[in-house]
Amino acid sequence: MTRSRRASPSAQTSTLLSICPVACGIPTAAPGSPNRHVPSPLGLPWTDRVEEAVRRIARQTGESAFFSVKRGNETVCLLREDGNFPIRSHVLYEGVRFPLGAASAGLAILAHLSERERETYLAERTLTHAYGAEHAPGPLRERIAETRRSGFALNPGQIVEGIWGMASAVFDGSGDPRWALSINGIEARFPEARRAAIVNALSAQWARFVAGTVLDART
Repeated sequence: MTRSRRASPSAQTSTLLSICPVACGIPTAAPGSPNRHVPSPLGLPWTDRVEEAVRRIARQTGESAFFSVKRGNETVCLLREDGNFPIRSHVLYEGVRFPLGAASAGLAILAHLSERERETYLAERTLTHAYGAEHAPGPLRERIAETRRSGFALNPGQIVEGIWGMASAVFDGSGDPRWALSINGIEARFPEARRAAIVNALSAQWARFVAGTVLDART
């Protein structure tokens, strides 16, 4: 098995990161769920820390890791980092958009919108034509409920068969889901016994990012 080398951030990546609304702030720990992350406006540089957090997730899990932002009723992938597992998917890449509820990042964000926002979206947006019967309102509501219970979103091959993903929402200072950390890879890499470790990787590396920020703020 060969380990992929990390390339320098592309111009597209740098541009996408620079327009992210968290550019004037950085994430800090939120009370409650260990999988719930909140940015706050500390006015400190953040881009390098986001890249480092995503890179560490990729290294720890071996999968491809991502940072996405909510834009209207869609998510936009801002950053991708590949781990060392040699088989990887290119379903998600920098700049690609998915509607909320499609792919794990969009499901994580949709699940944590207010009930009113969520139900309005489900009433107005039809995903079945593009993404299949699993994205009808009924099945989607079931996955939303499970995401809210577990604290993370799971996409069991519903965009591309055999490609799975997991995501955790990142919240703004008002408690609204604005971003998501996620990973994806082939189905064999996501057995139930491993999912807790993946969730822990998402949480632990973001917590490390937060801790480093706090240390910098104190110096």
